[in-house]
Amino acid sequence: MLAIKVVMAETGAAGTLIFDEVDAGIGGAVADAVGERLARLAKDKQILVVTHSPQVAARAAITGL
Repeated sequence: MLAIKVVMAETGAAGTLIFDEVDAGIGGAVADAVGERLARLAKDKQILVVTHSPQVAARAAITGL
């Protein structure tokens, strides 16, 4: 699902993407790679992620508060 949303985000007009449990069934280096990809995607879009993975959460940036 992450790959599909990334491709759609590059061609679509959506300003916000929501990912729920994007880390299900992954861990370690794969979770870190998912976190990195989400961080890169967040440079151009608002990204909301529900995660239990510290590797994914560590890439979060809180802005605009």
